[in-house]
Formats: sequence, structure tokens, C-alpha cells
Amino acid sequence: MKKLLTIYLILANIFTTQAQEKKVEVCNCPEPERVDYAKICSYTRDKKIAKEESLNYLFQEILLKMSCVDLKNDSQETIIQKVNCMWNKYKTKFACDSLEFNVPNGNVLKFTLNFNFPDFVYYMGDYYNVDFTFVDPADGKTLLEYLDKEISNTNMKRPERIRELKEVRAFILEKRIYNPKEQNFFPVKK
Repeated sequence: MKKLLTIYLILANIFTTQAQEKKVEVCNCPEPERVDYAKICSYTRDKKIAKEESLNYLFQEILLKMSCVDLKNDSQETIIQKVNCMWNKYKTKFACDSLEFNVPNGNVLKFTLNFNFPDFVYYMGDYYNVDFTFVDPADGKTLLEYLDKEISNTNMKRPERIRELKEVRAFILEKRIYNPKEQNFFPVKK
């Protein structure tokens, strides 16, 4: 019985080590180039359609490139890990600027909402469960705080815009769970 338990522990250790090594391998992509961040901003603002048939929007192609994804060889799980890893490392560098954007050099999540393109937020949440809880250095606000401000500042004569912003807010809250010990929210882990 002792030998069986010892063998089991050795195998468990081997599989755990291999899983950890595999995860590290997924997260070894170099930092994206500055132009790639700008492309994400441009392609989301203009809602450009993808060239790749399996994708909907051009920003998806750039996002996958930035994450070193190989669509032909990477599993869906690996793709999710790669994008999530890249996002976690560089989320504050996804800064967009435009005269029509009310947060100079604000995060792309806010930028896309400003330009009435919530699909980006839905895509990042549904496909990659990225972190929406971080503080954007451009304005010192999280995405939820930004949404709350936008909802309260939106003219009541624009009920469709208010409804859209509230839907995005509800979506983000669904993607988070409350941690009573820390007394704040954090992303749901899949």
C-alpha cells in the first residue's frame, strides 16, 4: 500500500509539474509593438471586418497576433490562456486617444464604449474572461466607474445609449464575483 501511495504521489507531482511548465510556455510572448496597440484602437473604432474567415473583426486578428496565437495549432484552451496572459501583462498599455474620446489615452475598453462598440467588451469577456477590474492610469477609474459616470452623464433624450451602457455594466458584473475577505470584486476564473 505504501508503494502504491508513493507511486501515486510521484505521478501527481510529475503531472502537476508538466501542467505548470506548459502554462509558463503559453505566457512567453514578447511585448506587443506600439503600433499593434494603435491598430486595436483604430480597428475597434472603425469596426473593421476580419480577413481571416474564422474571425468576425480585424481587431481579433491583431489581438491574437499580439498573444502569439497559432490558430492552426493552438487549442481553444491555449488560445484563451495566451490572450489572457498577454492582457494581464499589458492591459494598461492598451491606451487609445481621439478628440471624440472623453478619456485622453484611456483604455481600449472605455474607448470602444465611447464609440458605441460594446462588442469588444463582450468579446473580451465571453471569449477570454479578461480582467475588467483594473484601474486605468489615464483617469484613475475602473471600467465600472467609467460606465457609472457615462450613464449618469448621458442625456435622458438618449434612452438607447443609456440602455446599452447599462447592459454592458450588467455583463461586467456577471463576469465578476465578490470576495468578502478583500471587500472587492475580482474576475471569475473559468
